[in-house]
Amino acid sequence: MLYIDPNGDTISYSSAFSNDEYAMKVANYWLNDTEAGKVFSSYYSAGGEYGHINVKIGYMEELPGYNEAKSGHASGQSVVMLDGEELQSGKNYGEYGQKNAKFGGQGKLEFNIGLRLGSETSNQIDFSDDLNTIIHETQHSMFDHYDLLNKRDNRYSSQHHTLMGDKNKSPYSLRYRAFFNSVKDWKKVNLKNETIQEYISRHINYGTGYNK
Repeated sequence: MLYIDPNGDTISYSSAFSNDEYAMKVANYWLNDTEAGKVFSSYYSAGGEYGHINVKIGYMEELPGYNEAKSGHASGQSVVMLDGEELQSGKNYGEYGQKNAKFGGQGKLEFNIGLRLGSETSNQIDFSDDLNTIIHETQHSMFDHYDLLNKRDNRYSSQHHTLMGDKNKSPYSLRYRAFFNSVKDWKKVNLKNETIQEYISRHINYGTGYNK
């Protein structure tokens, strides 16, 4: 699969994704106009603290080992690879994992973010939901990276979701602010007569076991 690296960064997009105008509109907004994207870029772009890690963003079907039955109707998925193998939840990768997470090494560490997004005809809420999906999935990758750095047992996605659902922690607040700031005119797109705060509180953790 060809990944295009337009800015010489370690953050790249699949050729199909990069040719999708709407997908790139969402991705560019995430990286350039949200605090969450800027934090991610400061760590993983070329010249960032962990710029040796390759970040590949594309469609769900382009993920390594993609399994349609396993993925179901999920809007996104994060697959972190070390030595060409997906990280196993509950496993501790010890010194070897830490070395690759911190400096790079023999094992190539790679974040693969697979997404199912809307289209240019999507309304503003759909755009903001898609934006939330990118942030949600990149946060999964960052949690996996943290566990490698600290020689911890690699946490399960359900444990990530517990952290994401804590309204007093930065993962939640980053997604909240990104959604809030991306909506231009809430009164025009509000579908359920909710305030934007009510919608975000209910919706940005959909799929995490919170606020369904």
